[in-house]
Amino acid sequence: MVKFYRSLGFDGYKEFKLALAKELPSQTFYHTSSDITFNDNISEIINKVLSGAVDTITMNLCFGDGVFKSFENAAQLLSNAKRIIFIGYAASAALCYYAYFRFIELGYDCHFSPDGHINAAVLSRAKPDDLIFCVSQSGETSDIIRLLNNKSDSNVKVLLITGKEDSTLAKMSDVTITIQSQENNILTDAMNSRVAQFCTIDVLFSIVGISNGEDAISSLISTRETFIDYKNRT
Repeated sequence: MVKFYRSLGFDGYKEFKLALAKELPSQTFYHTSSDITFNDNISEIINKVLSGAVDTITMNLCFGDGVFKSFENAAQLLSNAKRIIFIGYAASAALCYYAYFRFIELGYDCHFSPDGHINAAVLSRAKPDDLIFCVSQSGETSDIIRLLNNKSDSNVKVLLITGKEDSTLAKMSDVTITIQSQENNILTDAMNSRVAQFCTIDVLFSIVGISNGEDAISSLISTRETFIDYKNRT
């Protein structure tokens, strides 16, 4: 390694790493199995984005006993919750809103707001049979960390979907589901991992729905009938 970076004209490894870090963003803005570059046409971009999403989902299919146990424990928390409080901001807010909708379909009492002050007010009255369901790709979202530190009851369980299993939020959570992703470039904002996170929410929705049996089916039928009624009105 020393001979290699010196042959390129660098005196030290740190200098070489900094130069490399500056060079990569100028060539690509999407790090996946096949990077998108500024020279790509629309067809190539479509292919690379969708292929990257497929690769990430495939990567997360290769799970072991630890991941299986995390899903099992997460489903148990969701099944036992009297109320589910979804917390996520920025891109993660869209995932929480989707999860909020899905679990309302199953008949759960749910809360979601993109407003931190509203969430703080809700958590100030959190009860032991509530479940806080957080989504944070970095696991370091300061607004969520602050909310968890200030929740009214320390016995309230926390479920986290993240991309960093050793993050601050992971250490604060009772159950963590970690999404594997190849994205490393700061400009991507975890494009591929978002797809896998949506799938994770659907997996949890399906597990809980099946475990709740006829009650879940009745709730889903009632919700779908309401949707049909709204469509007929238009």
